[in-house]
Amino acid sequence: MSNSVKSCPECSGALGKGILFEPLGLKICQECFDTRGLCTVCEDTVNIEYCITFDDRLYCETCFVENYFHCESCDCVQPNDENYHSEYGESYCESCYYEIFFICPRCDCETVRDDSCYIESEDEDVCVDCYDSTGNVSLNSANTCYVEPPVEGDTFSTNRFERAVGVEIETIGCNVDAISNDTDFSAFRVSSDGSIESDSNEEGFELISKPMRGDHLFHEIDKIGNYLLDNEFSMNRSCGLHVHIDARDLFYKDLKGVSMVMKSFERVVFSMMPKSRYSSNWCKVMAMNKHMIRGINSNKDFIRSWYDACGEPPSMGKYNDTRYHGLNLHARVYLGTIEFRYHSGTNNPTKIKNWITICQSIVEKGIALGKVMDEVPENWDSKTHKFMTEGDLSLADFIDMLELDDISQYIIGRVRKFIALGNNYTSEIDRQYVVNNFNLNYLYPDV
Repeated sequence: MSNSVKSCPECSGALGKGILFEPLGLKICQECFDTRGLCTVCEDTVNIEYCITFDDRLYCETCFVENYFHCESCDCVQPNDENYHSEYGESYCESCYYEIFFICPRCDCETVRDDSCYIESEDEDVCVDCYDSTGNVSLNSANTCYVEPPVEGDTFSTNRFERAVGVEIETIGCNVDAISNDTDFSAFRVSSDGSIESDSNEEGFELISKPMRGDHLFHEIDKIGNYLLDNEFSMNRSCGLHVHIDARDLFYKDLKGVSMVMKSFERVVFSMMPKSRYSSNWCKVMAMNKHMIRGINSNKDFIRSWYDACGEPPSMGKYNDTRYHGLNLHARVYLGTIEFRYHSGTNNPTKIKNWITICQSIVEKGIALGKVMDEVPENWDSKTHKFMTEGDLSLADFIDMLELDDISQYIIGRVRKFIALGNNYTSEIDRQYVVNNFNLNYLYPDV
């Protein structure tokens, strides 16, 4: 049989005249020859479709990853020995790393450059912990969280709010390696948490997300939540769900408005939670009352009111005791976020997304209220009057004024559930609202 009718040893197709592919030592057809290459490092034959060309050299995927990396910021390719790792494990080239981070000259710790605090007397940028030792506390000098700029093509269909949000999911028995090493969960990092109590020998952890926006945030919540559900990660009464909302651009008027909204609805929020939350030392009831909130007229007033009400001295440090409130505004001073700590621990992505929606609604309504609450009362609309002149507002107000109709059944179901369990933190007006608007014999499986 002539050579022209022999089969190609690679694809079994017609060989024709064939072309000698030296790495194989065989003749292969033209089509296969055009798709084959030789890895510069391991010298294995590779399909060009699945290889990487760099500096006019061909690499299989394995060899490329072992020798090079893509910068997280500018996407340039650099040798691995020039890799600058952040504390989150992200890889940067030298110029991008020092553009985003700096090494504190006092303690040598890595700090996001946007988190630096300037000491005017020393003409020096330092990390927040070193700045804290100076005793200076200011909203303008907050250790702000690093948030990536908006991405072109971001969508906001499932999550209509545009502020960046980070979550902390507390859990027990977390397989650190499984999550840390899975690229599907690169939006999260795992940290041990000594506040979580366990009757077993299993250690408590929290899964801390990057700040994310819009639909991307909810997509990542779905991925991690479904993984936790499928792998039966456990929670107990000591676990919580914390939501951080980017507040770097929010100052006293905005924080005053957020505080007023939260104070009006705190009873409703606690009625959605098990008793373990409103009796917890980790998410205490707001210390500021409405009279104190109305008296805030400057950034300094906010600092004084927040810390005085809680009985703690102002501090830029992370572990100031005022942070252990359901609404944690010390996070705005320390981190540049507003933190909500009310929610009990959960690995259910629907619950997490619904709670994020509620927190985002509170912040946006607070910002809007902050713009008008210092006007003369004659200019207030009816909802502003309610916030400013009434005490605890009702569940019906909560759903209506925060525009939560799309998750109203979920909210009502949560309240009904804890009424049935004897949650006495719900007012009679809320109890009647649930009785009149919700079939108590019907159980929502997702509540």
